[in-house]
Amino acid sequence: MPQERDLQSMLFHQFDFDVPHALAISEERHAICVADRENGRIICYDLTTGRVKSGLRHRLFGGRVFSIAFGPSGYLYVVNGHTQNFKTQGFTLAIGDGKAKSRLVGLWGAEPSGRLPGHMH
Repeated sequence: MPQERDLQSMLFHQFDFDVPHALAISEERHAICVADRENGRIICYDLTTGRVKSGLRHRLFGGRVFSIAFGPSGYLYVVNGHTQNFKTQGFTLAIGDGKAKSRLVGLWGAEPSGRLPGHMH
């Protein structure tokens, strides 16, 4: 019988979450996306099949993703979390469709209080 440690390593998968912190649904893209906070990434699934459609990680997230939301323009808005080397800030992303890569189209920062507008932290 395998030891518990061996079982854990067998069960760990590249799409396992470490604190799923927010969800965003896009009917236009037919996707539900999850902010995987402690893995610093976003994973999107097909609404019908549940299969992974895409994953997104950006070095500027600083290893943490706290919140995500789709806007009316189809952009994905992302808020990271403060770390020793990265400040809390927001990102506007144009999400690729498989043919085109996702790209960062804007950054927005914290208010003087250190909080992002609309982000209760």
